[in-house]
Amino acid sequence: MPELKAFYFTFGCGFPLSEHVQVVMAPNEAVARAGMFRYYADRWCACYPSDQVQKAEGGRVEIGKYWKYTPLAKIITAYDESSIGCCRGC
Repeated sequence: MPELKAFYFTFGCGFPLSEHVQVVMAPNEAVARAGMFRYYADRWCACYPSDQVQKAEGGRVEIGKYWKYTPLAKIITAYDESSIGCCRGC
């Protein structure tokens, strides 16, 4: 089984989840994006690797200097493009 890394996906301003991030555990960004397309089609905005994300107060995460998001309970796992599932919160 490949080593999984965390990728954080944001949603667009007009989308109901715009103040949240979706965590995807995947071996690389391409597989993480495939997982997002499976669950959200094109309704997400940007992908950030875990080294660009900082923990913030109240269980939130900070991306960039001013943006704080609440992680969704659902964590998507993707080992490759054919094995994309949900491991928590579905």
